[in-house]
Amino acid sequence: MIFSAPFSRSVFPGALFTSAILSIWPSVLSAQTAEQADETCWTDGLDVSATGGLRFEDNLVVDALDVSSAESDFAAIAELDLGYEDQIGDNTELRTGYLLEDRRYFEEQDFNLQLHYTYLDLSRDLAGVTAGARVDVTYARVGGESLLNKQMLSGYVSDLVTRKLYVRSSLSYENTRLDGAPGRDNQGQRLDGSAFYFLDGTTQYLTAKARYHREDADDAVYDYQSPRVSFGYVQRLSLLDETPVRIRADWRYEIRRYDEVDPGLNAKRRDYRQRWRVRLDAPVTDSVTLELKAEHRNYNSNNQALDFDDNRIEMLVEVALL
Repeated sequence: MIFSAPFSRSVFPGALFTSAILSIWPSVLSAQTAEQADETCWTDGLDVSATGGLRFEDNLVVDALDVSSAESDFAAIAELDLGYEDQIGDNTELRTGYLLEDRRYFEEQDFNLQLHYTYLDLSRDLAGVTAGARVDVTYARVGGESLLNKQMLSGYVSDLVTRKLYVRSSLSYENTRLDGAPGRDNQGQRLDGSAFYFLDGTTQYLTAKARYHREDADDAVYDYQSPRVSFGYVQRLSLLDETPVRIRADWRYEIRRYDEVDPGLNAKRRDYRQRWRVRLDAPVTDSVTLELKAEHRNYNSNNQALDFDDNRIEMLVEVALL
C-alpha cells in the first residue's frame, strides 16, 4: 500500500501526541524566559534525517489502482525527511515538513515508487484543549509514471483528559486525482478518532483508533464507504547493555462496501481487510537508529484479483542530520 509507509514516518501528526503526553511530567520541561527565546536560533526547531534500507514483499501491489501482481521482490529504500516547528505567540504552534521516499525494486521496476509528501499544521491551546488545522499534499509516481496527486484539509481537537488518557479526533476532506485511471478521480470525507491509555507513562501504553471514510469517484462504480478500527500496544525497554528499544504491535481491520454493482462481478464489491504489524526501533549511536518492521495482510474480497494474503519486511537505518 503506497501510503502506509510514508505516513508512518515522523511527519505524521504524532508530534501532537508527544507534546501532550510530555506534559504528564512537567519537571522534564523547563520554561524558557523571554530573553532565552530571543536568543534561540530558528534552526533549533529544524529536524533533518536521511534513511536507507531494504524491503521485501511477496506480493507487489498498487492499492490505489487495485493492482495485485502476485510477484515478489526486494527493494532498496532511500528517504529524506525534513521537519520544522516553532512557537507563535504564547499558545500557538506551527509545524511543517517534507518527506521524499524513493523505492527501487531489483527486478520489478514497474512498481518503483517515488513519493513526495508535505504538510502544514497550525494548532492553538484553547483552555487546555488543543485545536488545529492541517493541510497535507501527496504526489506519487509508480514505474516512472505519474500516479497520484492528493490534497487533504483537516480540522482536529485533542486533549490530555487525565494523566493516563489522551484523545484526538479529526474531520478531513480529500481530493485525489489518479493519472491514467479513468473514472477513479475522487473526493473523500474522513472522520477519525484515537485514544492512548498509559499503563506506565510513555514506557507502556495502549492505542485504539477508529475511522469512517466515504469516497465519491467520477465513476460511481468506485464509490465506497469504509469503517476501520485498529488496536495497538507500545513497550519501551532496555536490552543487553541497557540499549533502549521501542516495540510496537498493532492490528487493523477495515470493511469496504461499494455502492454500485460492479459489471465485472455482477455484484456490489465487498472487501474485508486485516493487517498485523510489528515494529522495533533502537538507537545505534546518538544520531543513528535501526528500524525493523514485519507486516502480514489478509485481504478478502469478492473480486478474486484482490483476494490475497501478503507479507512485507523492512530493515532501515535512520541518520539524524540536524
